Amino acid sequence: MRLPIVAVQEALDVVDSWRGLFDGAHPIDHVLAVSQYRVETLTPRSPLRLLSTGSDSIHVPRLSEEGVRAFVDACLHSGVQNTAVLTTFLTAETSGNPHFLRTLLSTLVSMLILTLPSV
Repeated sequence: MRLPIVAVQEALDVVDSWRGLFDGAHPIDHVLAVSQYRVETLTPRSPLRLLSTGSDSIHVPRLSEEGVRAFVDACLHSGVQNTAVLTTFLTAETSGNPHFLRTLLSTLVSMLILTLPSV
């Protein structure tokens, strides 16, 4: 029995080295490869199917300010009483990108810049 593998690819500069794993003479077929990139960084020679000719792309749209507010409420379990200032800051810093939003929010909590009341 083969167990699935999840591979996360954060930088597009090494995509070519991954293609052999998926499209080579002996392709791996039990891998979920997750790649993130900014759409604006794609060039005409960068196909949307970056890792494999058989791969699918999922576009994750940017969140509106209301979407950022809902994301914050879900992540912090509504632990922030007034999310307006925090939401405005996070939206401005991340442009609503869900990945950057999660990363920034995690960083603010881990650095104790954003603290939540004890339950």
